[in-house]
Amino acid sequence: KYYLNVGMSDTATPSNKDYPTFTGNKYKGILVWGKQVEAGSFPTSYIPTSGSTVTRSADNASFSSSALDTWFPQLAGVGNNGGSFYFEWDSLGIVGSNDWSCLWRNPNTSARIGMYEQSNGIVYVEAAPSATEAAINTGTVVSGYNRLAASLQHNNCAASLNGSTAVTDTSVRIPDGLTTFYFGWYTSGNSLQSHIKKFAFYPQRLSNATLQAITEE
Repeated sequence: KYYLNVGMSDTATPSNKDYPTFTGNKYKGILVWGKQVEAGSFPTSYIPTSGSTVTRSADNASFSSSALDTWFPQLAGVGNNGGSFYFEWDSLGIVGSNDWSCLWRNPNTSARIGMYEQSNGIVYVEAAPSATEAAINTGTVVSGYNRLAASLQHNNCAASLNGSTAVTDTSVRIPDGLTTFYFGWYTSGNSLQSHIKKFAFYPQRLSNATLQAITEE
C-alpha cells in the first residue's frame, strides 16, 4: 500500500483536514520526493492525527570528540590549517540572551568557538580558550534567510554576514580540547529557534574575500 499524507495550515489552531493554499518561493515550500513501500498490511510509520494530538520535540544534534577531531585538524597553535564554517538560517525568535546556532565546546573547561545571535539581532562569532578572546560583531540579522561565514585560525579570524565586508580579529588563540559540537542549540535557555537551510564546514582558513562572496545572496 502507498500513503501520502501532507497537512499544513497558516492558522494558529488548524483543524483536522485544514489544507490551505501555500505559495512557495526559492527558500520556502514543500518538496515531496519518492515514496515508501512496506511489505506489511499497514504502514508502520504512519501517525494518524485525526482524533488525537501528536507533538514532536525539537531536534538536538551533537557528536563525539573523535568526530570533532576530524572536523578541526590542527586547529590550535601557530601555523595551523584553521577551519571555516558557513551557516544559513531563518531566525524565528530568541529564547535567551545569547542563542547559539553552532558551537564547539568543552563542557569541563568552557573553552569554545562558535556563533550566536543576541536578542537584539546582532550575530557574534566567538573564540574563547578560557575567557573570551574574540567576539566578532558581524552585524544584525535581516528578515528572511541570513548567511554567515567565519574562518578561525590562530591570530587570524574573520567573519562576514550577508555579503558584508569581513570583520577581522588578529589577536586570538584558538582553543583545543573541544569535545562536543552543538548544532541549533546549546541549552534549553540558549537555543536559536530557526529554520536551518545549510551548514558547511571547510578544514582550512578561507580568505576574507571568499567569506564575503559565499554570503552574498
